[in-house]
Amino acid sequence: MMSQYLQASPLLDVGHPEIQRLIEKRQWRLLNGSAQIKAVYNFVRDEIVLGYNVRDDLQASVVLADGYGQCNTKAILLMTLFRATGHLCRLKAAWVDKRLQAGVIPPLVYAFSPARILHTWVEIQHDSRWIGLEGVVVDRPFLTSVQSANEGCQGAFCGLAIATPRLDDPPIEWRGSDTHIQHTAIVEEIGTFDMPDDLYARHRQALSPIRRFLFEWVVRHWMNRRVAAIRRGKLMPRLLGEAIEAEYRLAEAKETDGQPIAAFGHLERAHILSQRYTIAHVRSHLRMWAWAWRQRHWRELTGQSIRILAAAMFSRIWVPEGNTGGANVSAFRTMPIPDDLRDLMSR
Repeated sequence: MMSQYLQASPLLDVGHPEIQRLIEKRQWRLLNGSAQIKAVYNFVRDEIVLGYNVRDDLQASVVLADGYGQCNTKAILLMTLFRATGHLCRLKAAWVDKRLQAGVIPPLVYAFSPARILHTWVEIQHDSRWIGLEGVVVDRPFLTSVQSANEGCQGAFCGLAIATPRLDDPPIEWRGSDTHIQHTAIVEEIGTFDMPDDLYARHRQALSPIRRFLFEWVVRHWMNRRVAAIRRGKLMPRLLGEAIEAEYRLAEAKETDGQPIAAFGHLERAHILSQRYTIAHVRSHLRMWAWAWRQRHWRELTGQSIRILAAAMFSRIWVPEGNTGGANVSAFRTMPIPDDLRDLMSR
């Protein structure tokens, strides 16, 4: 009788022509043991890039056709390819903290997203033991971009679909032992399953019909554009992000101390630093809008309402360098950048 760890299922469509065609094209059956595992693993990690499919329980052939996947859909494809090449494998499942997806989920959506996210990874039997392959989730170009933007970060990191004790050297390479890239975000183990079909018959991401519709038709596309931009090197450098947050903290302190004009000056500095990055740019204008509301400054409130939309639409195309972002200056006016901010922006 065939081992339950080699069987096909509706999701593990081992016999699908495209699955078989891929295996033949890559000549994986000519490889043996560890070399075969590594080839299949590297394909799913790097050639099926990080991205968000329409739902978790997709057939492996659909994931392959998409050309992208997240932890759950990549796990289905990886299991299918392993079983098709004769490797015993099973599925592990857990819940992870949503902080894992901070920076990928749009900020306006993040606050309303579920606190816990369903997370799965494959375990393969090799050298008479089970080895976890969670490191397959994030493709190498995406990881490299995140590392470059967080240069000097040698400790724990959680966000941007990565949760690891060592951002500078996470264990994602196949060397005959466990690989990891999101495991430090796990908050609760669910269990082990012979088939992903068994998991999804009992556990699913809890989303209302409206939230599911919005995710499938709007949010995931927004997330995929964000992931693609990060992969292209469009991620804000860590030092720049820290400088922006510092300006926001100073603005809050000044406003609390009864100095609203000084507070707005720090918001202007944060705006200058944020202009090149759409999400951060929009956020800077939201901060100014909130300041205007608290101060009952109606001209500023109106100006910021327009600038929020403009920042969302045009940040990728063109921004007036050095513009301080307030309604007291033209939204098209280029202005000198303070030397200390220019130094930060050039790093």
